[in-house]
Amino acid sequence: MTGTTTFPQMVFSSSIPQVSVVTDETRVHAVVTLGGDEIYDEYLYPGGGGKVEVQDISGLVSVHVRTKLVAGLEVALYEERVAGEGDEEQATETDRLVLATRVVYCAALVEQDALTFCSKNFLTLYRGKRLTSMGRLEYLHFIHSELTDDTPAVTASYTDGTQQTFTPEKVGGNDDYSTIDVSPANFAAEGKTLYKYEVQCGWRECHFDIDLRNPDVAPVLLFTNSFGCQEIAYCLGTHTVSPEFNFSSAYIGQNKRNYDVEEVRTFKADTGVLTYPMAFWFNDLFRSDEVQLLNFYDGEPHPGRMVVITDVKAEYDNNHDTLPRFTFSYEYAQRNHNVLDVERAGRIFDNTFDHTFN
Repeated sequence: MTGTTTFPQMVFSSSIPQVSVVTDETRVHAVVTLGGDEIYDEYLYPGGGGKVEVQDISGLVSVHVRTKLVAGLEVALYEERVAGEGDEEQATETDRLVLATRVVYCAALVEQDALTFCSKNFLTLYRGKRLTSMGRLEYLHFIHSELTDDTPAVTASYTDGTQQTFTPEKVGGNDDYSTIDVSPANFAAEGKTLYKYEVQCGWRECHFDIDLRNPDVAPVLLFTNSFGCQEIAYCLGTHTVSPEFNFSSAYIGQNKRNYDVEEVRTFKADTGVLTYPMAFWFNDLFRSDEVQLLNFYDGEPHPGRMVVITDVKAEYDNNHDTLPRFTFSYEYAQRNHNVLDVERAGRIFDNTFDHTFN
């Protein structure tokens, strides 16, 4: 059996190559194992020229590795010679080929090998400087790499010209990846005004500028990005609620009654003006299949209802006199849209609106 495929040391789940071998025996027994769990076990029979292929390994693996984020992948091919038929069939192994790699979940097609990317980047599609404000939550995720130091550090800069170094807290992860809290409030200093900070973790860098206006935001959405990690999107534009009611009526006796009222509560959000890196990143929110409201009660974050995005207007161009600005609509994911949040009862609008509307 001759193999024509090799695996790199690390690979994204969206870019796993198909495995091809050439055999002159009866069949090939293919077994695919991910994180120690067997997810594929089939006998494959050669076609023209004795070629056997295991195709779409990415589709097979992605659904499993998404919950793990990182997992070891092994594709074992056992060449077998079969003699006899039916109950008298006997299979003899004549050769074997085992391919192994480390798979990182990624729904995007990245134009760089996984090992280099994960050693030099955090797990986000965001490129360039980020804009944040005091009171917001910011998290970064990264894959542990043997090529670089995985010890994160934050250098905070203040308006009086001074700087201070911090070690961000690790708030999640395992032996394969880490999540660190880089919220701006962690780097505030008494009597000083923070205006920017830089996160470094080996070759990885992320720069944050502070919007000192600290604008109101609504809604705040927690979503799963293309790397299977959670990120937070803050919208600065107008937030609108637009409920619709569908009535089912009938005459009961001599009186007409609504025997069923279906409410669909649609929210319309505006991102506000975006930079081009922010606009590219916001598309990751729109393609996410896990989006959740994030509410703040007395400054403390509380995950809210799951929502589904139903309509997006995300067009932008390269004209020098325009900047991207997106609008989108979303609804509660559950069937019953009659939601009462007792923490914010009595507010004019829904609980996703900011406190300006108290």
